Amino acid sequence: MEEAFCFNIAGDFAFFKKNDANDTVLISYNFIHKPAVLGIMGAILGLKGYPDQSNEFYEKLKNFKIAIIPKYTKPLTKFIVVFNDSSGLSSKEEGGILQVREQVLFGKDEPIRYEIVVPLRTEFTQSEVQIWEELRQKVSKKESVYPLYFGKNEFPAYIEEFSEIYLKKACTNKSYKLKGLAVESCITMENSSSCSFLKSEKRTTIYEQLPIRLNESWLYEKETFVLTENLVKINSQEDFRETDDDEVVFLF
Repeated sequence: MEEAFCFNIAGDFAFFKKNDANDTVLISYNFIHKPAVLGIMGAILGLKGYPDQSNEFYEKLKNFKIAIIPKYTKPLTKFIVVFNDSSGLSSKEEGGILQVREQVLFGKDEPIRYEIVVPLRTEFTQSEVQIWEELRQKVSKKESVYPLYFGKNEFPAYIEEFSEIYLKKACTNKSYKLKGLAVESCITMENSSSCSFLKSEKRTTIYEQLPIRLNESWLYEKETFVLTENLVKINSQEDFRETDDDEVVFLF
């Protein structure tokens, strides 16, 4: 068994900017991704972020594995916001004003919410164990050194439920309900189309390329992730853990 804690992070709006979108509108990923979650964890702990060239939060947290469980199974509502950036830093045009079009995620019926699972890894150094324990303590009290937000300062986020759990390695010969995001190549999805047709069920599956880590130049490295309501079999025990007899999470 593996010790872990989990918590919910929620907010009304979000913007997780796609850095490779070349369009007149700034596009958002559909889901929060690991570098963004590590940034939230760093803010909770009071670690330095992107303005500081050392990227302290990433250096101290990059060996942490987490599971990301969106508390929604269909893409969020999106709308376009148009605003003027008059800071003078975004445009060399006369007046220094740039008109920005930005795609914003919106929790229509309830807040945008993610459950984050953070296990205590056997590979941790002593300093990483101390960081894990400090993070557990702060999250359990819903404390944060810096304000939390979903992608930008205008979209505040907040900590909700906290619980301590135990995880065990999953089995490769068993079918599971996948809780949360997983790298597509790490699972085999069961073909349930005939069953779904007979029961008139629609099981949602969403694919998206998401950042999974930062490289040495602090640029995103990406993998194709999947969120599915179909049953799956895992291709390896290494990164999957059972939360109960029928559900599994992907740690990355």
